Amino acid sequence: MKYIKEIKGGEILIDEHLDKYTSLKIGGICKLMYFPKDIYSLRKVYKYVIQNNYDYFLIGKGTNLVIDECYFNKVFINLKKLDQYF
Repeated sequence: MKYIKEIKGGEILIDEHLDKYTSLKIGGICKLMYFPKDIYSLRKVYKYVIQNNYDYFLIGKGTNLVIDECYFNKVFINLKKLDQYF
């Protein structure tokens, strides 16, 4: 997952606590969270994740989302900053 940092157009957080991103304020830690800034960076990161067979999880605003209190060795793609597109 270290090469995902080379994808321009988004913010990357490592070992991020997921409780900040759910309305219920519960959740464990994800290995990597990526915030695409636009549709183009979303396409790039999605293509990269699929090509490299990484486990991933897409989240939006975090409402109605219950996440286990464990460590996730996954890429979490957070769509929160893409509100203008949806």
